[in-house]
Amino acid sequence: MLAFGVISLVRPETLVDLFDYFPQLTEHASKAGFDLPSTAKNSAVFMIVLGGVVGGVGVLGCVGACYKVTWMLSAVSLLRVIVCPTSGQ
Repeated sequence: MLAFGVISLVRPETLVDLFDYFPQLTEHASKAGFDLPSTAKNSAVFMIVLGGVVGGVGVLGCVGACYKVTWMLSAVSLLRVIVCPTSGQ
């Protein structure tokens, strides 16, 4: 998600070329009233922030598990319960 956001922010023409490989996706989106390239370009900052948050939580969990840092594991567990309260069932 982070890489997709950076690519769509820095080189939007690459994103437009990527959508050319999926003509059915572009066709269905245009029938529904969406312009995929402009939507992806407009949501680039959101994708970068969300990708950074997901990556940061992943690093917290990995470092906490490797070095047995309890506060990191507690933070990851708390974030997981807040974001996905029913994922453990």
